[in-house]
Amino acid sequence: MSKGLSGKTIAICGTRKKQKKCVHLSKSKGTSRYSLSSRNRIFLAKEELKPGIETFVKQGADWVILTTGIGTDTLIESAEELQLGKEFMNILSNAHIASRGYKKPLLL
Repeated sequence: MSKGLSGKTIAICGTRKKQKKCVHLSKSKGTSRYSLSSRNRIFLAKEELKPGIETFVKQGADWVILTTGIGTDTLIESAEELQLGKEFMNILSNAHIASRGYKKPLLL
């Protein structure tokens, strides 16, 4: 029987205390392969998010950690602009989602 997050891939969306979250994930034997960061800005260049979104769509994730409502909305809009919106939302709908606050479920 596996324990903790052994063998699970986790996508961290947001920059707040990201290093601390990565340490907790590794202690639980989880793998944080990439992060999708909106850097707490409402307007963000699509090119800055493109590599993270493309990797997320290619590799998927077992768990997704969402930390801001504006950041989540920005990620979804950016994925749609990159013509990856459907794949992005498909991964989100099949992953376990951990979020902070009440706005994320309304967005999803």
